[in-house]
Amino acid sequence: MTQHLNTQAYLYIRKKRIAGCLVAGPMAEGFRFLPDESTDDVGCVGEEVIPVKCGVSRIWTAKKSRNQNVAKNLLQTMRMNFIPGKVLGIDDIAFAMPLFMDGRRFLQRYCKRKDFLVYTGLAI
Repeated sequence: MTQHLNTQAYLYIRKKRIAGCLVAGPMAEGFRFLPDESTDDVGCVGEEVIPVKCGVSRIWTAKKSRNQNVAKNLLQTMRMNFIPGKVLGIDDIAFAMPLFMDGRRFLQRYCKRKDFLVYTGLAI
């Protein structure tokens, strides 16, 4: 984990290579993601403001490391370490709007709900 201007980057290293990366920073508010089930469009965002503590701007997994729990493990590590002495709940985290269906499906599985939290602006 490294920190730069309140941003934290977590790296997943496997066999001396980076297998995944997660970038997170402080965030005050999120919104429910409202998926469009009828199409593969990304979806839209609800109007209700929901307080959060963290915004995840990026989750990346190397192609050869996909479907091996790399992203899940990065999120678990971030949740345990983002605020010293506190474990973040899933509803303490808002994610940048997923641009691809794979990202949307991953977040729905990880958060155990289709309307996971997203953010639309800059981190605080």
